[in-house]
Amino acid sequence: MIDTRCGLKCQGCGWIETDNCGGCIATNGNPFHGECPVAQCCQGKGLLHCGDCNDIPCELLTQYSCDPAHGDTPARARIEQCREWAKLERDIKLKAAELLNNCNQITIASINDSGFPRVCVLSKLKNESFHTAYFSTGLCSEKVKHFIKNPNSSVCYYSGGNSVTLIGKTEIVDDMEIKKEIWQEWLINHFPRGTEDPNYCVLKFTATIATLWIDSEFLTINT
Repeated sequence: MIDTRCGLKCQGCGWIETDNCGGCIATNGNPFHGECPVAQCCQGKGLLHCGDCNDIPCELLTQYSCDPAHGDTPARARIEQCREWAKLERDIKLKAAELLNNCNQITIASINDSGFPRVCVLSKLKNESFHTAYFSTGLCSEKVKHFIKNPNSSVCYYSGGNSVTLIGKTEIVDDMEIKKEIWQEWLINHFPRGTEDPNYCVLKFTATIATLWIDSEFLTINT
């Protein structure tokens, strides 16, 4: 579990109970001892932890890791931990992308006029990595009306014990080249005039936040 920006492991730390420390991620960079420069640096770059940074190990992280009084045992342990987390993230993302590649049906939720989520299942026509998917539906459908008014949406897909939940936005694709590219022959049953059918609508969902549960590893990231 990734619970710090710098690679320290908060789990099992006595300060969680004795000093009400919530960790730098949960407290937005302000654990019990005050503002943490490493956490603030990470957050400022939009990163989950230092392992996601191209500059690892930077001077600041190295200074914290190798500090004689309060540093790591052994020195640089948190740097190596961040690198392990980064590798874990890469592996999970690749497996999540493979999962979406193999999922033909996906659950998508729109927000109706009353502010409630409306969930339906759509056939996926195309995807980009684990975070972007294209669908087709009727232009006159309820979900399209919802997305036009409010693009906020959520997608979920799973297979076996693995699952991915995404939060993001859904847009109506007007580009005819894209609509032709993702057309599949079975769609003719729904749109008799093919890609020129006025009711043929393509939706593109793009995630901003992803929650991944892959091989019993849990990860929430910005995409």
